[in-house]
Amino acid sequence: MKLAALILGSLLTTTAFAGPVLTLGTTSLLDSKDVDTLKLGPCLPGKHNKKVVAFKLKVFSKGAEVDSVKLTFFGGGKQKLKMREFFAPGTSSRWINLKGGARCIRKIVIKGDSETLINSNLPMFQSKIKFLGLK
Repeated sequence: MKLAALILGSLLTTTAFAGPVLTLGTTSLLDSKDVDTLKLGPCLPGKHNKKVVAFKLKVFSKGAEVDSVKLTFFGGGKQKLKMREFFAPGTSSRWINLKGGARCIRKIVIKGDSETLINSNLPMFQSKIKFLGLK
């Protein structure tokens, strides 16, 4: 009984400090090396874009090899991350803290490619990538 209370207490403690998770947007990467840009709206009350302290990406449909992610913030400033990491479908990166605390992201540029075999008889495949923010 004490062990169950201890486990429950530790779970409540760790989730109490985590803020809400927001979907910042979704983009895709093609078979060959690709660069895609996700533009977010301004940070205004009641709007979709909010200040976040960290972000992560989650990969759907096809695996993706992510070379880098570049963030541009409202009010100036940029943060570039060289990831060079493969993500299988359904997996995600760790939470990555933003420099300077809670910030509003203006633009996300991702470089990488989808994991597929190139065959000229098949259409190009895409990896769908969702960016999440931690408020």
